[in-house]
Amino acid sequence: MKTLGAAPAVWLAALVLLVCGMLPDRGLGQSLDEATIRGALPRTPSGAVDLAQVREVVAGRFAQGARAVQFRDFTLDVEESRSLLLSVERNQNLLAHVGAALPADGVERTVTFRGVVDGQQVEARVQRQEDGTLRARIEGVHVGTLSDADREQLVQRLSQQTGFERVRLEGFDGGGNRVRTEFRVDSGLVRNEVKSEGRGRPDGGSVRTDGRQAERRDDRRLDRQMDRRDERIVERHEDRRIDRQGDGRVERIERNQRVERVERVERIERSDRSGRTERPERPDRSGR
Repeated sequence: MKTLGAAPAVWLAALVLLVCGMLPDRGLGQSLDEATIRGALPRTPSGAVDLAQVREVVAGRFAQGARAVQFRDFTLDVEESRSLLLSVERNQNLLAHVGAALPADGVERTVTFRGVVDGQQVEARVQRQEDGTLRARIEGVHVGTLSDADREQLVQRLSQQTGFERVRLEGFDGGGNRVRTEFRVDSGLVRNEVKSEGRGRPDGGSVRTDGRQAERRDDRRLDRQMDRRDERIVERHEDRRIDRQGDGRVERIERNQRVERVERVERIERSDRSGRTERPERPDRSGR
């Protein structure tokens, strides 16, 4: 009897395991339109990051329906991070390779790289907007001894030579100060500044965290302002175009009306009856 009683319990446990195994893992924190690739970036036999393979991985995930792809938990050295993220050569820049894999079909797509460089968190992001434009954002990279003018030239060349309409560079210089430089095709140089990070202070970490949060709020506010300005420009152009079309229609209507008035057959005047034959006078019969 004990054996017979235990059998249903075994079957019930097996059924529970089967059902649980079929349920999606909620701990992954991913939706169907997000894909995450963890671990080292693919490399060539020589040890360099395989840009072509990274591009193929991104293209494959988007072909499967993803709209956001993340590469996480990889490690690069300082020189490698600069050559991959800051190279102005299109065929050597990781972000340019990834941007070429983002179709311009009216759907917003994003590829993000989050890794570690020399013990520091580095993040780089490529985004294809709905209007087809490309944006690149690089955070945490060490720019070395680049001056303000050097950084300005760098972001401008990154935009012009790698195809990004907007380039934002945030990182650290040789003195440990935080630098930020941003270039936009429609506005030119938007920001180029250096801020002291307070490294070495006991509360330096919290200062950096609070500062970055404030900067990101400023970034979002500035982006909204620029987007609204672009929208207003487009609306003004559209209004002018509609006005010109309206003016053309009014002018055509007035011209047609003038033509109609000219071509209208004038009313025929009554003939002059003054020359008609008068009736003969009756003879005067008063003398009869």
